Amino acid sequence: MIDWLLVLVAALGGSPDPGCLVLGALDERRAHALEHDDPAALAQVYRPGSTLLAADRAVLDAYRERGLQLRGGRVERLSCTTAQEAAGRYEVDVVDRVAEAAVEAPDGRLVLPRDRPSRHVVTLVRTPEGWRVERVR
Repeated sequence: MIDWLLVLVAALGGSPDPGCLVLGALDERRAHALEHDDPAALAQVYRPGSTLLAADRAVLDAYRERGLQLRGGRVERLSCTTAQEAAGRYEVDVVDRVAEAAVEAPDGRLVLPRDRPSRHVVTLVRTPEGWRVERVR
């Protein structure tokens, strides 16, 4: 699906950064999976066996055990460029933060503290199942 998005943008004459497009699509998948408490959907974001996948699943488990549900939490990207590109691999330099997020409990809603912008280098790899996050540093 992400590959078709890249083809469509190119066909329309756009020149977006391909690594950033892939990362954006994966960020949206992750936010949707977290907001809908869908641990299986997180597997479509990360490379199999990823410690990042395990960490996100642990967050979902902890919220669920306390009767809480995450709302919002999409990533707001402030800058993004592909630092390195090779066949089936992007190293993306990104500054982002989590947009407004809240936690819903049976007795009300709590807005979480606003995230500050932070810089990361995200390694994206193409697997037989599609693009996945391999590492964030």
